[in-house]
Amino acid sequence: MIPSELNRSFTSIIKQLGGPEFHSARVSFYPYARLTNTIRFRDGHFEVRLSDILEEAPPEVLEAALTVLGSKLLKQPVPPPAREIYQSYVAHPGIRAKVRSVRMTRGRKHLGSPVGKVFDLRQLYDEVNASYFSAQLDVQYLSWSRRKNRRTLGHYDGAHSAIIVNRRLDSRFVPKYVVNYVLFHEMLHAHFGEEYRNGRRSIHHAAFRQAEKGFAEYNKAKRFIERFCKT
Repeated sequence: MIPSELNRSFTSIIKQLGGPEFHSARVSFYPYARLTNTIRFRDGHFEVRLSDILEEAPPEVLEAALTVLGSKLLKQPVPPPAREIYQSYVAHPGIRAKVRSVRMTRGRKHLGSPVGKVFDLRQLYDEVNASYFSAQLDVQYLSWSRRKNRRTLGHYDGAHSAIIVNRRLDSRFVPKYVVNYVLFHEMLHAHFGEEYRNGRRSIHHAAFRQAEKGFAEYNKAKRFIERFCKT
């Protein structure tokens, strides 16, 4: 859809949703580093930016994306047909591959050293890899986070093949098995990859949760982390 058609479509959608009176609306594509869509309403003007990953999407997908944005801005439930059309499109393997490519080329990833003051993530990774993945898992980068975080203990970035662990865990007061468990959890994400069900992204699915319980000190690690996150 060309910009003028997108503008007309968005105007119609906002009216159908019972949105406010406005002077103008501009919809454009923007080269975000992820599949990101944004909307802003200020001084009677709508500014909508859709990820350029959607630039070649069919009209019904673009209309669904605009409906999702409009509904969220107006704090209304997203109409199920729009949600299903959009989620089904972005869950397609071809689109997911394009998203990964965009994240890799545009996204900036600040990776530090795997060697902390107490723990060496590469050494621990190799131990966990040998114990639970027959040393076959291949994650290229390991890094402690730049800052300490009170909630997120780690994350796996598939686009950059990297595992980042919360620097707060690099402490002599944290047992080694806890850091190993966090690594194991993120390594499972690398092992299973992304999974989509009914158009929805699923990362902690049943198979993942079952495999996670295979960690030797699972219960003990979970209990420590529960206390740790409250401090």
